[in-house]
Amino acid sequence: MRGSPFLRWVALGLAALGLQGCMTIRGTQDAVPELRPTEALVPMTTALTRFASNDATLRGGLSKQDYRDIVIRAYSQKIDGKYAVFVDQLYSGDRGTALGFDLLQLGLSAATGLVKQEAVEELSAASTVAAGARASIDKRLFYDRTITALVASMDAERTRIKADIARKRRLPANEYTLNDAFDDLNLLVEAGSLNRAFSSITRSADVAREQAQARLDGIPAACEDINADDGALIQTFRQFITKGEANLQAAASAMDIQFAPGDDRTSVLLDGFATDYCGNTAKRALLESIGAN
Repeated sequence: MRGSPFLRWVALGLAALGLQGCMTIRGTQDAVPELRPTEALVPMTTALTRFASNDATLRGGLSKQDYRDIVIRAYSQKIDGKYAVFVDQLYSGDRGTALGFDLLQLGLSAATGLVKQEAVEELSAASTVAAGARASIDKRLFYDRTITALVASMDAERTRIKADIARKRRLPANEYTLNDAFDDLNLLVEAGSLNRAFSSITRSADVAREQAQARLDGIPAACEDINADDGALIQTFRQFITKGEANLQAAASAMDIQFAPGDDRTSVLLDGFATDYCGNTAKRALLESIGAN
């Protein structure tokens, strides 16, 4: 069944209106001019030439260290401004996309109620497609669950780099040159990157997993054949080591256990008795050797 050409154009117009909300997500902040030069910043090559010169008049009478710090501040402020725009675009992108599909679905649904019968099926199908796309966007898997973590990761990396720059600025100009500063400023630009943020989060997850595995590996395995008799023997051992310091030390010596400062010695001994002496025979042998029977 064919709809009228006019209605086809209406549908296309509504689709264009809805899709205006869609955007391509940039993976990094815009480059800072020289890191590219503009009238607002001294070009990098010019700044480096003035910094290296022994003629202070080229630097407006400033010392090399003061001139270096002024250039660092100017570039840092520009980088921060670019980064703020980038982050704002990340957060606003999802709102625009969702709004676009809302408008598209609303327009198509409204049009369906106004056209002749022969065009209803066509517009209804388009509305269904738009609703499906909007439902997919509604999952917001990337934005709602990820974007905040990515921005936090970028912020953390940028803060680390800026703190490092601030520390180095205390150094004299011959120890922290403007060339060194530009290298650090480029790192600051690169820190505003989704790829770097993903990598950082992945590394953190890997470290957390390795630490969790190390903790798991450090947990002593309990004996597999524990029964009621074992429970009675453990209770006998507990009573023995809690009667006095001499008993506790005798048990530690027999079990070859060295206490670390701050250890709960009773717990250490009980853990060792329960996990290192599997089976009634081993437990009874230890109890007899320390005179706990």
